[in-house]
Amino acid sequence: MRVYAAGIYATRFDLRGTTYGRLTEAECAARYGATHFLESYLYLGDNPRLIENIGADGVKIFVDCGAYSAYAQGATITRPKYIEFIHEYQDIIATFDGIQMMSVLDVIDAAARTHRNLRSMEDERITPITCAQNGEDLARLDEYAEQYKYVSLGGMVGPSRESLRAWLDPILRDRLVDDDARMRCKVYAFGLTSVPLLTRHRQRLASLDSTIWLQWAYFSAFLMPNFGMVKISEKSPDANIEGEHFDTFDAVYGEDMRADIEAAGFEVERLRTKQYRRWCWNLRAFQAVGEGKG
Repeated sequence: MRVYAAGIYATRFDLRGTTYGRLTEAECAARYGATHFLESYLYLGDNPRLIENIGADGVKIFVDCGAYSAYAQGATITRPKYIEFIHEYQDIIATFDGIQMMSVLDVIDAAARTHRNLRSMEDERITPITCAQNGEDLARLDEYAEQYKYVSLGGMVGPSRESLRAWLDPILRDRLVDDDARMRCKVYAFGLTSVPLLTRHRQRLASLDSTIWLQWAYFSAFLMPNFGMVKISEKSPDANIEGEHFDTFDAVYGEDMRADIEAAGFEVERLRTKQYRRWCWNLRAFQAVGEGKG
């Protein structure tokens, strides 16, 4: 399964930036080891500097239209401008399995409008990855699975893990599975931040993206494969709560985690103090989970 780190370039974490220059050798290796990237048109569209950084790093990206962010911020993404962007920046768009990695201009809570945007983009010689949103009628998903090699699932930011599991399980274990127990199409999961759900479905998902590397670091935490979220910053409000922080875990757990961190070339004290150091660890750890190593 390919794991796309979402927002690395929007966060200015490119290989020529000042943040990269502050990293240790192990942290550099973790950042450089991130090989799949997703960036939002909402942020790229009016920021040529970000596009220059992507090109300078020599990487290809999955272009997401940014529908959820636009919806949350009350912003508007116009179809002609999005199509123009896709045509102009073909050289930075990744291709896998013969499919260009770019999203349809989906419209939150409006499946019919998303479908119209899909057809309009196809009329402009663009074949984006279609999207079925959590809560929509799944008849459209069945149609897409028959017509396309790749489909995506969206609407996973916000709902609880339990409600997402109730939605994803029948789709990935039944609806999109053929009589030979194979997936009828490749499936991309937008914004899947639940590590338990990622682990549960990683054999069925072809790829997914997440900002977990960034979000958890912001909230003073890092991802420990085979364990989960671990708070580590001294500024964390959980620093003195038993079993809620690196310093308050059982001694055996704490020493095991420290040994794993040091074996990877990282330093516990550095993880405590700066977000960008936790970014590096989380990029490495999240990739490991996606590959079934934790």
